[in-house]
Order: sequence, then structure tokens, then C-alpha cells
Amino acid sequence: MPSPMKHGVGRLGLATLGLSVLLLLAPSMMAGLEAVPGSTSTPAAFHDAGPGPSADAVTVSYNGIDPTVISLTWSRSTDVDNYNYTIEDSSSANGPWTTVNVVTVTDTTSEAVSGLSAGTVYYFRVIDCGLLVGCTPSANTLELTTPTTTTLTYTITSESAVSLSWTNGATYGGWVGFTSYVIDESINGGSYSALVTITSDSTQTNIVNGLSLSTTYGFLVRTTDNLSQVTDSNPVSFTTPSPLTAAASAQPATVNVDQSTTLACIPAGGVAPYTYS
Repeated sequence: MPSPMKHGVGRLGLATLGLSVLLLLAPSMMAGLEAVPGSTSTPAAFHDAGPGPSADAVTVSYNGIDPTVISLTWSRSTDVDNYNYTIEDSSSANGPWTTVNVVTVTDTTSEAVSGLSAGTVYYFRVIDCGLLVGCTPSANTLELTTPTTTTLTYTITSESAVSLSWTNGATYGGWVGFTSYVIDESINGGSYSALVTITSDSTQTNIVNGLSLSTTYGFLVRTTDNLSQVTDSNPVSFTTPSPLTAAASAQPATVNVDQSTTLACIPAGGVAPYTYS
């Protein structure tokens, strides 16, 4: 009969073998736990980390944003066995959370998230997943409101010119860059067509000359970023003045020598106020 010592060694050998098999299988097992983009569930291994963020949880922030895109950044994981970062968003600080992307290059600590809605509150977090420690949510939840689209205003400066001005609430940086403003024009209710292209984000005014009298014009500004995301401003429209005319009259219309009469000039069209000479 084997001695108790040999039984003990036998049980240890089986346990060691079991642990070795588990470690060999771990990468393939964990690969199946990656979140699928677009799902509303949290990676299954997330629960292995226990409640609340761990001491080495990543922190998430951003360095660029426009009405439809945000450039997210996060700190590098300190887990030596880190194998992915899962980016999640929500319309509430308490979820439910939706997976928007899974970053499998562990040295990558930034990502662009597009398809956002202008003027909307979003919450973001990054899940750090490791083979042995499981998945841990970021130490913070990032709350932000995307900028509204461009606001366009106008001032008629003469019967043939208008000054256009607009705002841009985007913060360019990281993955988010500026490409152009395009001013589109519509005449008498027709379709819009490109009139002017501006490639400096700080240029937010433009004077349009050569307008025709008695004509209805519409304008809008299309803003394009480096990811080819296009947002439109509010449209503005106005009708240019009709041609300036004047009607003169005298009262009384007929006078004799040394008699006086009152002359009147009645203008119309053009741009008020009128001056007389």
C-alpha cells in the first residue's frame, strides 16, 4: 500500500497538472470573452475583477471633440497581461452601457468615436481586460456634451452685398481635425450649391457681393472634419431690395410769379434710411 507521503505527492502532481492545463487554455478562453462592438452587454470577464475599479484602473479623458466625433484617450494599463481595452458609452452615468469599439493593440491609448449627435450628453468608460485579473472599468466615467452645430447669422450691408458670420464650438485635437467650411447658396428657392470654401477654422465671417435686386437668397455653412464628418448650420434666407425709385410732386402744381409751392419726393425700393440732395 502506498504511504501517505506518496498519496500527498500524487495529489500535488494532479493539481499542478490541472493548473498548467488551465494556464495553457486561458488565452483561448479569454479570447471568447471579448465584447462584440454594438452590443449592450459588458464583457463576461468583467465580473472577475470584483465590485468597483481596482487600484490600477485606467483613467479616461478626451483631447478633441466636434458635434459628431470625440477623440478619447486613456492611461496605459499597468497589467502585464492586458490584452484589450473595451470602449463603452451610455446616455446615463449608471448605464446601460454599449460597446462601441474593442482595441486589441495594448499600446494604443486613444481612439476616435464617431456617429455622435450634436448637443447631446454622453458618458464614456474604458474597460481594461487582463488574462489573470479579469476586466476592470476605468477609474472614472467621462461625462461630456457634444458641441452644437454651427450657428449662422447675416447682416445685409447694401442692396447687393451681405455679411455672413458663424460659430464653431468644436475643439480640434487628437483624432479630430478641421478640414473646411463650405458656404452653400440657394437662389429663389432653388437647390444649394457651393459658393466659397474656407480652409482655416478661425475664419468665421465672409462677405458675399454681387447680389441681384429683388432676389431671394439662402445660405448655409457646411463644416467638414478630417474624418469626413459633415455638419450643416442652420439655413438663413432674405430677399434683396427692389430697385430704388422716387416720385416727386408739387402742391400746388401750378403757381404764379412770387408764389410758393411745396415739393415732395417719395422714395421706394433700395435700402432705407434714405438721404436727399
